[in-house]
Amino acid sequence: MDVQQKLSGFYKIVTSEAQKKREKIFNQVKNDIKNNFECNLQKSLKRAIEKVNTKKFESEQLKNKEIVEAISLSRKNILLLRAKLKNELFDEVEKKVIEFAKSHAYFEHIESELKKINYENPLIELSSEDKDLLAYLQKKFPFEFFISKENFWGGYRIYLQNSKIVIDKSFLQRLEKSKESFNEFKLPNL
Repeated sequence: MDVQQKLSGFYKIVTSEAQKKREKIFNQVKNDIKNNFECNLQKSLKRAIEKVNTKKFESEQLKNKEIVEAISLSRKNILLLRAKLKNELFDEVEKKVIEFAKSHAYFEHIESELKKINYENPLIELSSEDKDLLAYLQKKFPFEFFISKENFWGGYRIYLQNSKIVIDKSFLQRLEKSKESFNEFKLPNL
């Protein structure tokens, strides 16, 4: 074999070996790139999911805060409206009570209530506005009556002489009790 043939054979062997090494290196680089890509892709996906979850959590918190503020404002508005309507209602009731206390039906009402009294020697206090009623009641009942210094819009107070008990049947006191009962109203949970 001559040198040329030996060189040609050596060239083929070296080229074949270089080709195999090149393929091995190429495959190694290709696998490294693929592995790095997968790793980086997983890291990027994880970071993206964390960002999405963080934004979602912040959005939920903001939404919940806005809901709580809206509910709070609604409750405040309901309470303000309720207070306004309550005041209007009781102002109207007060006017009606005062009107009633000036009517003949009021005399009949008080007379009817006093007939039900079964205490011994009660002392009856009438509102300062009931001077006309005093003369009328003194003719009908054996009780001792007197006119109060205060106007309690009608009705009466009973003082039991054997004790320190006062039974307040004044319209003012009845209206106050109604207001207190009205205040027991609770708002529903919204």
